[in-house]
Formats: sequence, structure tokens, C-alpha cells
Amino acid sequence: MKKVHLKLIVRRANKYSLPAVLTTLSIVGAMALVVSTRWGVGLSPDSIIYIVSARNLLSGHGLSTSFDPGTFVPMTHYPPLYSTLLAGIGIFGMDPVEGARWLNVFFFAANAILVGMVLHVFTRSFWLSLFGSLLMLGSFPIVQIHSMAWSEPVFLFFTLLGIFLLVIYIEEGKPWLLVSASGAVALGFLTRYAGIALVIAGMAGVYLLHQKSWQTKLIDAMKFGTISSFPLSLWMVRNTVFTGGATDRQLGFYPPSMDYLKSAGDLFLAWIIPADVSFNTTLTIFLLVVVLIFFICFTWMRAKRWEMNRLFPQRIRTLVLLLGIFILSYALVLVASFSFYDPQIPIDNRILSPVFVAWLVLILSATSGILATAVPTRSIRMLLAMLGVIFFLSQLPRTATWLKLSYGIGLGYASLHWKGSRLIQWVNHMDGRIPVFTNGPDVLYLLTGRPAYMVPGKVRPGTELSNEHYWSEIEDMKRRIKEEKGVLVYLKKITWRRYLPTEEELQERLPLRLILRDEEGSVYRIEDTKS
Repeated sequence: MKKVHLKLIVRRANKYSLPAVLTTLSIVGAMALVVSTRWGVGLSPDSIIYIVSARNLLSGHGLSTSFDPGTFVPMTHYPPLYSTLLAGIGIFGMDPVEGARWLNVFFFAANAILVGMVLHVFTRSFWLSLFGSLLMLGSFPIVQIHSMAWSEPVFLFFTLLGIFLLVIYIEEGKPWLLVSASGAVALGFLTRYAGIALVIAGMAGVYLLHQKSWQTKLIDAMKFGTISSFPLSLWMVRNTVFTGGATDRQLGFYPPSMDYLKSAGDLFLAWIIPADVSFNTTLTIFLLVVVLIFFICFTWMRAKRWEMNRLFPQRIRTLVLLLGIFILSYALVLVASFSFYDPQIPIDNRILSPVFVAWLVLILSATSGILATAVPTRSIRMLLAMLGVIFFLSQLPRTATWLKLSYGIGLGYASLHWKGSRLIQWVNHMDGRIPVFTNGPDVLYLLTGRPAYMVPGKVRPGTELSNEHYWSEIEDMKRRIKEEKGVLVYLKKITWRRYLPTEEELQERLPLRLILRDEEGSVYRIEDTKS
């Protein structure tokens, strides 16, 4: 009797103490992120587009990506929510660069709390919920995306919230839950175009997992799809009116290579075993662990003759299945996007971060199903706990290295290398009327505040199509630099724009005269020679 009474006390204590523990833990993690980003939030080319759009919106020029306030180039390559949030913070006098830092800090804590609370609602396990939040705060992929001015932190929050509400709706069938889930997914879709995967997964989940007639399920799935897609549909109409295209992407066919698929496999295995070991070793260890767990669980279940609905309660089973549907949907959307719209999509932690979080919640939820059945043997509990601790500890070295880099010199264009560059300082003191051509106009605008022109591209960005006007555009650039006493600034650390000519190719084509060179790049003028 005393033992039962003690368990009841512990259960009640866990119920009320978990939110406080998760909040405290998340605040500590958020403070660590604040300290590590003392030079500012990390900045990449995508970050610049978000920030420029937010600044233009604040200045009354709408969501546009032009580096010249006198012109209007509507933002269409990305959905509007993240830039709009940055502009909203800017209303209170904070520049969007600094606003992005504090927005990410907020969502770093919010996402950790949300994962913990979702796990607690479905598993009723204090320790699994706490462990889920710890993984969100300590895993390298999550820390990385929250320390950069990217839209993924916001997208993750609405993805988790939408899935959570949708599972509750599938279980309880209350209409307001369907509307709430649709609203959360709509906000995620307004953050990233990849949110279409969430819409597809939600519609499939409502139809496949709901315990209603097929007619009712079909109607509910259509309601969900309509509500969650409607706001972004308006955005696409706006884009079409301004530019003639919905998303600034051209339809084509660019089938993924084996190297592309192998990169996805390498990254997934790096999530499992982040240590610096070879692909074959990582794959071998991963397969051995999978076989070991499968063998133990199979033997254990067969001996006990447990039914599936005992092993996985209905609510956990629905969550696991919906997460699985989302992961599959996201993977298919990613492959389709790469194959038909944007062959330059990289396979990295940023792009696959929603899969990483969904995978974490799925594994922990499935684990809770095993731990909740009867009384698992001590060896099973010890094995699962040991694997969890090993996974968490294996993440910490990469996370610590990343935070150390951020604290020491900053990340991306926010680093001291860029801010203290002699080249950047030289450009900053140039006459604002002199035209500047460069392979990094976004970088120069961010660091100096002055507009610049992109060097003509050999291939049109986002496609494999050649630029038929390339040579005439090169000659026009040459003429303007010469007649208007302009300069060519080539930033050698910008290596991902493979559609642009290299510095050597420009030197061969143009009579360039070097006037400045440092670690970040070179500045040239056109030789005044007769041609």
C-alpha cells in the first residue's frame, strides 16, 4: 500500500514539476546560445535575403530582395513569414539582424519545451520527456540551425505543433482541433515551401488513421488541406501577379545522382554515430545495433506474447505513424524538388532538420511503448538507457566545437574575418556613385550597406540552362566599369555559385588591373587600353 501511495505521489510531482524543469532547462540552453552568438547570429546568403526583405518591408518598400531601395524586386524564392517576423521585431527599433538572433533564441527554448511536452502528453514519462528536451538543446543539427538566421527554427515549431494537434484531433475528433492543426500547418507552410510535405502528411494521416467512415475522413482531409494551404496560395497569387511565377523556380528535369543519395545516407548515419569514423564503420555499427535491438525485442515479445495494441497504446501508435508519414512525405518532396525545380538544394543538417526532429520524437515515443508494457526486464531497460546516453554524449563534441567557433570569431558573414576585412573596409569607404560588380552583392550590401551588381552568370541560377546573353552581359559590365570608373570585387570564399565565372575566367576575358587583395578576395579595375 505504501509503495502504491509513493508511486502516486511521484506521478503527481512529475506532472507539476515537468513544465518547470523543461522551462528552466530551456532557459539555460537559450542563455548559452545568447553567449555563444556574442558576435551576432550566423549569416549566410539565405539569411541576407530574409534580412534585406525585412528591412525593405520596414522602410515601406514591401517584401522585396532588392539591394537598392529605389527599385522593387519582390521576394518570391521564399515564403513571407520569417521575414515578416523579423520586420515585426524591427518595429520596436531593433535591426532585423539582431532581431533574428533573439527570435532564434526564443524558438530554441520553445522547441525544446514543445518536444518535451509532446512526449509527456503521449508517453506520460517524465524521464523520456526530459531526455527529449535535452536532445533538442544538445544535438548539433538543432544547435546549428538555431545559431543561424534561417527560417528552420520557426518551421520546426509549427511542424511539431501541427503534428501534435493533428494526433489529438485524430484521437478525439473535435472540429476545433482540426482547425487549430490546420492553422499551425498553414503557418509552417508560410515559413518554408517544404511545408507542402506537412500538408500532404496531414491529409494522409487524417484519412488513414481516423476511425470514421471513409466519406467523413475524406471530407476532413479536404478541409485540412484547404485551410492549411489557403494562406500560401494567396502568397503564390501575389508572386504570379508581380513576376509571372509562383515560387521563382523553373520546371525542368534534374534526376538526383548516386552521390546525392549517398550524401543523404551519410548524413543520416552521422546523426546516429556523429563520431569521425568512416562510412563503412558507421554503417556496420548502425546495422549491428539495429539487429541487436530487433533480436531482443522479438525474443522478448514472443516470450511474453504481447499484442501490438498493448505494446503501443493507440495514441502513441497514431503519433508514431503520423511522424513516419511525415518523414516519408518530406523525403519525397525533397527528391521531387531537386529533380524538377531546384537542382542546387543541398543535403545538409539544415534541410533535413525537420526529419531529424521527427525521427527523435518517433524513436522516443516508440521506446515509451516498449517501456510501458508490463515490467520490461532490467537488461532491456539498461540497453535502451545506455544507447540513449551514448547518442546524447556523441552529439556533444560537435555541438561544443560549433559553439566555440561561434563564441570565438562568429559564424558566416557575422564572423570577425568578414567584419574586419580590409577589402570590406575599402569598399565601405568608396564613393557611393561608383558601380560595383561582384560575385557577392548580398554580402557587400549586408556588410557595407551599399548596392552592387551581380557578375553575369554562365548558367541561369536554379536551372541547368545556359545564359544565352552571357558574353554580351560581360561586355556591358566591362564597358560600365571602364566608363564609370567602377570596380570588380571578387570574393573568393563564395564558392557555391557555380553558375558564375571564376576569377581566373574573368582575368582571361577582361583587362583587369589588381588594386587590392586580402584573405577575403580581390578588387580590380579595367585597364584603360584600346580594344
